[in-house]
Amino acid sequence: MAYYDIQRHPRYQEIRVEGGLTWDLVREIITELAKAEDFPTLHALWTFGPNVRPLAFHEFDRVIGLLEALYARGPTAKKVALVVPVSFARATAELFVKQAGGLPIELRVFSTRADAAAWLGV
Repeated sequence: MAYYDIQRHPRYQEIRVEGGLTWDLVREIITELAKAEDFPTLHALWTFGPNVRPLAFHEFDRVIGLLEALYARGPTAKKVALVVPVSFARATAELFVKQAGGLPIELRVFSTRADAAAWLGV
C-alpha cells in the first residue's frame, strides 16, 4: 500500500513516499503541494522509502504534462530533489529527470537526504 506525508517549511516542502507510485498517487501529491500559497517558489524534497516501487515508464509523460501546466507561467528558481536510496528506483528516477529536462525547474536525484538538503540549501 502506498503512503505519503507532506511537511511544509518556510523555503521548501518535504514529501515522504512509501510503496508503489502510480499516476493517481503522484497527481494527488502534486495537487496537495500546489495548495501552498507560494508553491511556485518553494523547493521540494521528495524522499522515497526503501520499499518504493517506481512509477511506470509510460506514466512519465502524464506527470511531465501536469508539471508543465503548473509551471506554464515561466521559469522559476525552483529546485526539486528526489532522494531515492534503492538502486532500481534511483535508475528509474534518473530516466524521469532526463525526460523532464525541458521543465522550467531544476530536478536532481540523490542517494541521501543530507546531500539533497545541501543542494537545496535547506
